[in-house]
Amino acid sequence: MRDQILREILTITPHDQVERDHLDAAVAWVRSGAELFRLVKPDTPSKHLVSYFALVDNGHILLVDHRNAQLWLPAGGMWS
Repeated sequence: MRDQILREILTITPHDQVERDHLDAAVAWVRSGAELFRLVKPDTPSKHLVSYFALVDNGHILLVDHRNAQLWLPAGGMWS
């Protein structure tokens, strides 16, 4: 699974240096051998893999109110 995740990350072409830095950090994290998936709710390990997707229609993006994070975020989820 780790190799598949790494391959997916490496297919992303960054649009700017900030995105490049984030991708580099994600690659380093996956390669580090750290646990990638949540083991215990709500946040063990504190850094864990989540997936998001963006719904875009006529220049509008759908965001949802994430009650726990207290942020408006793209729809997504975590492996439990």
